[in-house]
Amino acid sequence: METVSAHGRQYIATAKQGGVAATGTVLGRAFEGRAIVDDSAGYHARVTSWRWSAGVGVAASGALVAWNLVDGVAHEVERQAFADGLAGVGGLRFQALAARARRERLGVFASDYEQPFGRFSGELPVAGPLREGWGVMERHDVRW
Repeated sequence: METVSAHGRQYIATAKQGGVAATGTVLGRAFEGRAIVDDSAGYHARVTSWRWSAGVGVAASGALVAWNLVDGVAHEVERQAFADGLAGVGGLRFQALAARARRERLGVFASDYEQPFGRFSGELPVAGPLREGWGVMERHDVRW
């Protein structure tokens, strides 16, 4: 999926690939499965905030699924509300297993970022209930 969206007086572009074959080590264990590839660029507004979730899984029907849900940048499906503290989005509930985060204050520049990885349960728009799901939640508030 590729999207170009207006953002303030400028634009942002993103290209996502869902369900890409991946291998590696996660939390000290060998991993072989599916992943999301996220290529994004653009000219974000000087003060930007977003909440994002992306992941892969298996629907209760047995269908392979991938999702990319964002609040604060662009909307393609009906808007999904993000829960406080990155606890989930829309009908999805999230259990974090690991996280990376960083907060910086450099004069007029500031960035407050958090991206936990974990397990999803619940329901996706269009695809319905999940049998299993893995992915990320993200919160980023930035000023430059």
